[in-house]
Amino acid sequence: MATSVETNSILRAFACKECEDLTMDDCFGCRNKHIFCGDCAGDLDFVCNFDNCNQVLKIIANPLEKMVQNTSVVCKFSENGCTWNFKAKDMANHLEECNFAPYNCVGRKLNMFLCSWKGLKKDAIEHFKESHSNFGNCFPFTHKSFFKINFSNKINLKGFHLINAFNKDFCFCCQSDSTKKEVNVMIYLMGRKTTAKKYLLSFEIYTTENYFKKVTFVQPIFSDADDEDEIKSNGINVSENILKQFVVDDKLHYRLRIVKKEFKPRTESASSENEVRKPERKQGKNFEMAKKMNNPFLRG
Repeated sequence: MATSVETNSILRAFACKECEDLTMDDCFGCRNKHIFCGDCAGDLDFVCNFDNCNQVLKIIANPLEKMVQNTSVVCKFSENGCTWNFKAKDMANHLEECNFAPYNCVGRKLNMFLCSWKGLKKDAIEHFKESHSNFGNCFPFTHKSFFKINFSNKINLKGFHLINAFNKDFCFCCQSDSTKKEVNVMIYLMGRKTTAKKYLLSFEIYTTENYFKKVTFVQPIFSDADDEDEIKSNGINVSENILKQFVVDDKLHYRLRIVKKEFKPRTESASSENEVRKPERKQGKNFEMAKKMNNPFLRG
């Protein structure tokens, strides 16, 4: 709904020429840049009546909204220590990834275990290392281990580890589903979405009896700022048929690696208009003479 315009000349330029109100809703304008709110434009049959203009009114991008979206604002978590300033249009993405946002324990976030800790996102990894050391040491970027599986007792087993790779922290989760008789694997980066897209998880299962018998899964890595359901739905699901071939003594041996994606430079196709072609070599008299000498059917 429109708000009353004060004597500010900058705001007045964005006010409706008919009712002199500001609006953040649909906005209409003519070729002479006269602005009208949606209600007034409809009452005027979408014809500008300002200063005998009589130009047709068409819907336009709201200039006031554009001005607000490009205004620099401080992060809502500035009181927690964030010093970043953003344009309003970029703030939503920042808030999803801000290290000073309120945060629950990473184990609780994915329902791996119960923990009542609440703090700031930047402190979540240190909290896990200090309070949940029973989950073991932080894995390097490549690691071999095993996961216990026993579907007969109807108990879902869970494994959770931190991984440090390329000086970044990743959360690795592995759990069995006794109902579906499968194993679910998922991983996410404690960081920005754009950074997470640079990495892949290589998850390989094998048997200790025959190492050459193995299956490798490759999964994109998400960020903790991504939707939790999206992280879970895009995880690796190892079916019962595959598990039967690899589980020995209730153990599933695996090897995981975090690797960087390889970005290959774009190559132009042969039909590209921008392709630089080598100039054709001219065939002079000497070439024609040599051609005749080598071909008896062309000799005189």
